[in-house]
Amino acid sequence: MSILLWIIIFLVIVIGGAVIFGFLSAKSDVKFLQSNGYPKNTPSLQYLSGQPGISPGFVFAVRQGTNLVLFNTKGNKAEIPIQSIVSIDVQLDVQTVNTGGGRSIAGAVVGEAIAGPVGAVVGGTKGTKTENIDRSTVRMRVRSDNGIEHDIVFKGSHKTHNVLLHLIS
Repeated sequence: MSILLWIIIFLVIVIGGAVIFGFLSAKSDVKFLQSNGYPKNTPSLQYLSGQPGISPGFVFAVRQGTNLVLFNTKGNKAEIPIQSIVSIDVQLDVQTVNTGGGRSIAGAVVGEAIAGPVGAVVGGTKGTKTENIDRSTVRMRVRSDNGIEHDIVFKGSHKTHNVLLHLIS
């Protein structure tokens, strides 16, 4: 078999595995929510820091009475009294980075296999790529019983902000 065919087979296996894993992971989240009495459309947020008892990662957020409850599939749970939430703010931080250019040995090998020496020259040249890196966060400021304020930080921007505002209103 040619190297190009092996590359295609490898990519199909890797991409197929990623799709299946994502599908199974989403199904297990729905099963977890339903088995614990929560609707399957319970919002999921990417939690970063600030709340003892919760590990960084994806958490679900619900309102129960006068509390905002954050929990995950590992059994971590935090109840935050809604009246203790001082503010919820978005901090946008998006950077545009240009990468690439230069030469690619793998591209040259594949290009030569397909189109000879001209293919090696064309395949060996990398194009530039523009990528947006989003480090935006949503900070929920909470005042504890002793009056000290701290931030609970989530990854995200306006969508995360709106989910939290909806849950506490």
